[in-house]
Amino acid sequence: MQSRPSASSPDEWAVIPEGRLDASAAPELEQRQTRLDVGDVLILYTDGVTEPINAHEEEFGEERLVQAVAEVSHRPSTEMVECIRAAVARFVGDQPQFDDYNLVAVKRKK
Repeated sequence: MQSRPSASSPDEWAVIPEGRLDASAAPELEQRQTRLDVGDVLILYTDGVTEPINAHEEEFGEERLVQAVAEVSHRPSTEMVECIRAAVARFVGDQPQFDDYNLVAVKRKK
């Protein structure tokens, strides 16, 4: 049995490189498996979550997303999504956003 590090800090999180997943990309994808242990969290998102821009023309970015996830990873997945969306909304303020926004949180309970 192989042990794996706990994901208790963002430095230990696995990040899947940005990219499009569609049928035409399928031949280039490598199949991998992992196991989510109790309490592990999987966040799936589109660039509409990380690319919103605030009044200072700064993107929300992956660092802020990682921080937002770290702050709420102890909560149920539906609350994680709500809290992350709220963090993005606070960051952008009244700035209009034009991209789609897809965010899924999965948390293993048992």
